[in-house]
Amino acid sequence: MMLGMIIAGDLSDAERRVWDAFPTGSLVDFSTGNSEDDHPVRGEGWGLDRQVRAEVLAALLWSTVDMAPGRAAVNLRGARVTGQIDLAGTEIRYRMALTRCHIGDGILLSDARARTLLLYACRIGQVGLMGAIIEGDLSFNGTLLKGTNGLALNADRLTVTRSMSCDGGFVADGAIRLVGARVGGQLSFKGARLDGKGGLALAADGLTASQGMLCDEGFRANGGIRLVRADITTWCAIGRPGVAGVGRYFR
Repeated sequence: MMLGMIIAGDLSDAERRVWDAFPTGSLVDFSTGNSEDDHPVRGEGWGLDRQVRAEVLAALLWSTVDMAPGRAAVNLRGARVTGQIDLAGTEIRYRMALTRCHIGDGILLSDARARTLLLYACRIGQVGLMGAIIEGDLSFNGTLLKGTNGLALNADRLTVTRSMSCDGGFVADGAIRLVGARVGGQLSFKGARLDGKGGLALAADGLTASQGMLCDEGFRANGGIRLVRADITTWCAIGRPGVAGVGRYFR
């Protein structure tokens, strides 16, 4: 949906808060302070006072309206995003940081060019980043990716100019694909849990990780890990003594 159409339509009170905060990148916090009620796995039950349509976020991120350099951003905590955040093939001009949010229908940024993308402790449906370019950092720290048809993250040919981190309790309920991906900094799966649903947990043939790859601190993989012809400067072994990863490692 185009920006003008969103402006012409009615915004909910929750969406108006997001809209007004966007130019300065100020945090919009919808959480109640009750840790149990605010857990993103409960997000489907959150009311209208915490709901933001995906197309509203897309309109802001894709906006051609000039904002102060380095300030404008979508910065949310404890929101339920309804619908898929679909910006495939677009030039995303602004940053997005979502913390403890519920995005049940996932995110699609295939062949998009985006700024830093931070998704902390969220519950997200399938994520598509095929051929995307992230100019900055990409973080899924503490996030649960709930896959569709056995696939949680499809990021073949992804380019991240800095680091990509899937730490802090990251869980992939479905396979992760990073075939031909390039990470300019470090790729980290510290303490992550991957479940390939009967197939490979991580398929990363031809991956480049310029500052190494970490799979330690209790890393678990239910399924194989394949890194055929991967170019990884340094590699931290899976698991610790007595805390080995499940599956096999191919290189």
